[in-house]
Amino acid sequence: MGNSVKFALLTFFLFPVLLANAQTVTREYDVISNKEKVGSVVAVNRELNGFEHYLITCEMSVRMILKINVSYNLKASFKNGFLMSSAATMYLNGKIQSQVQVERSGTNYVMIKDGVTEIITEPIEYSSARLYFHLPDGDKKVFSETDGTFKTLKRLSTYAFELTDPGNSGDNNKYTYVPHLGLLSILVDRQFIPTFQLTYAGETVLDN
Repeated sequence: MGNSVKFALLTFFLFPVLLANAQTVTREYDVISNKEKVGSVVAVNRELNGFEHYLITCEMSVRMILKINVSYNLKASFKNGFLMSSAATMYLNGKIQSQVQVERSGTNYVMIKDGVTEIITEPIEYSSARLYFHLPDGDKKVFSETDGTFKTLKRLSTYAFELTDPGNSGDNNKYTYVPHLGLLSILVDRQFIPTFQLTYAGETVLDN
């Protein structure tokens, strides 16, 4: 596990919180490409004092012309059905590739994306992190913490959804859920890189 992922996990579990009525769910996913495991994703959800805290960390190696290492970590907090804050950093071969921070301010959001400040006026009720733990109840507008953009989630069947980027029709994710378990897999299709799939590998639940 890389240093960036270890640091993200450490800061997540050192939130200054009271432990009464807290529950932490940790889900692990293998990243598969060409029938080989090329990485892993750990998704953590902690519900506490009316907040839903999420932490997603990923490390993987993909082969293009050369083999490259990609990792990211993101944190997001929701309350009363709305995103309150998020922070995401993506690394390429150990170097920061992009950073996005979002903070709710009144009914709007202040986003700092790679040093540039923007104002988001749309409410954020669903994000990429929440998709790991919540079966959507229909079509959604989903905020990507790593991109700082809204994407379109379309229901394909009761337990299958497709997430597309309106600004880049060549990029899409297919989410598959199963009853009583939640997210089973994500098929990630991107231009210029091999297709890969996140596959459920296990879960732990802790009551604090």
